[in-house]
Amino acid sequence: MCICFILPGFSQDKNNSAFKDLGVFVAPGFNTVLGGESWKGGFGFILGVDSKIIPLSETCNIIGGIGLAFNSVPWEESFGGDGYGDYNYSGTSKFTRIFVPILYNHGFNNNIYGEVGIQPEIFISVKDVMDGESSDDMDSYNPFNLAALLGGGINVNEKISAGVRVAIDLLNMDNSDGMYYDENSPDRMLMVMAVLRVSLWSSDN
Repeated sequence: MCICFILPGFSQDKNNSAFKDLGVFVAPGFNTVLGGESWKGGFGFILGVDSKIIPLSETCNIIGGIGLAFNSVPWEESFGGDGYGDYNYSGTSKFTRIFVPILYNHGFNNNIYGEVGIQPEIFISVKDVMDGESSDDMDSYNPFNLAALLGGGINVNEKISAGVRVAIDLLNMDNSDGMYYDENSPDRMLMVMAVLRVSLWSSDN
């Protein structure tokens, strides 16, 4: 699988140049999987780099980036009845993804900003941990997904911004040939993150 990007060239105008602000971001937060009663809430963490790739005005930009997401989602399953007794199982699914956020960022007064966008994602690892043993579970999930993004925050100063971002998958995570697939109850990752971004370099400085 290959994802290609056509990147705009640098403008001669310093105030409207593409790739004018390179930064790193980290975002811990809550995550879960919507769609099944077995999934519980867990911890997620992302880190990556991004840049203002298409300036639209002094306060509005298209931002693109790339990063890694680590999601740990506990689950519980119960079976019983028909004279076989009751059985309870629990474990944790650990997902690792490469993601490419593409955001429209709009600046308001008082250094407040809002953002909305999409995020292609590629699963590179899925581990199922149960009773201290880890097993590969990649075959149960689609390798590609697409998430919707919504967020906002405050630009603390020229270098640092802090905010909240919500990401929710638009596609079913489950592989149609996998054991978890249910077309009537698709599984979608939800993540609510506290985002901290630090600018490393800016052409404005």
